[in-house]
Amino acid sequence: MNCHKSVAVNSPHIKKLTEAYNNDESIPWVKVHMLPDFVHFPHNAHIKKLANGSKAPEEVKQACFQCHGKIDQMTEVFQTKDLSMGWCLECHRKPESNGPQNCSACHY
Repeated sequence: MNCHKSVAVNSPHIKKLTEAYNNDESIPWVKVHMLPDFVHFPHNAHIKKLANGSKAPEEVKQACFQCHGKIDQMTEVFQTKDLSMGWCLECHRKPESNGPQNCSACHY
């Protein structure tokens, strides 16, 4: 529940997530952001980096927008970026990002 303890907590969808989390129930996810199963994407590390270590809700929300688009304005969530390896590496290669570029950083 990391992000949604403070992001969109009043959304009916997030309330369902919170209830499932609190009751230790599985969530039947519908995959929207199509990453291959062999790619691992740790949200916490990316949010921390993109929000410059801030936990302020507005800065965290802006960090989410960089990959997910204006998700807070979507009636139904859809993928806004291609999430290809090239797209990821484009960001990882930026000097200010200093993201890992070795294969095992994402493929494990």
